[in-house]
Amino acid sequence: MYPSQPSAFSQAAAGYEVPVRLRTLHNLVIQYASQGRYEVAVPLCKQAIEDLEKATGREHPDVATMLNILALVFRFLQHCCGFAVSSWTAWGGLSAFSA
Repeated sequence: MYPSQPSAFSQAAAGYEVPVRLRTLHNLVIQYASQGRYEVAVPLCKQAIEDLEKATGREHPDVATMLNILALVFRFLQHCCGFAVSSWTAWGGLSAFSA
């Protein structure tokens, strides 16, 4: 489900280096999601996205990487657990990330 090669998130780009806190959040999201602990992974992923947007702007590739991870978690939940898209609102939905 998760790529084994380093993502854009793990690499410094154009003079920007990912702060340790954000790397830690990223790693925790991956770890919790792979353990099936989505109730922990989703809020951490959202926090990482918000922090990345503040640090790098919405257009940065690291923001896209974290949004992709969040989408993969929701896709997995929908496919394997019958988690309906409308149920996302119980977890705060994606309203915080709409344009």
